[in-house]
Amino acid sequence: VRGCYERRLKQNNLLQGTVNVSLVIGTDGKPSQVSVRGSLRDNEVFGCVRRLARNWEFPRPTGNSCARVNAPFNLTPRP
Repeated sequence: VRGCYERRLKQNNLLQGTVNVSLVIGTDGKPSQVSVRGSLRDNEVFGCVRRLARNWEFPRPTGNSCARVNAPFNLTPRP
């Protein structure tokens, strides 16, 4: 996620804000739904994070059900 942000930061050194990744984890431990929003308001960062998140893997949810995960990121330039 930081890599997606830092690539865009090179073009806009004032870019900062939140990125919220919401996932539905399927019974196989892989995301079946991915949503990216936040105050960062940069579609390139959001698209990059969305592509990455689709490949994340998680432990399989217990039982035969899906799990919902929300992962917030606060992105600011390093001093």
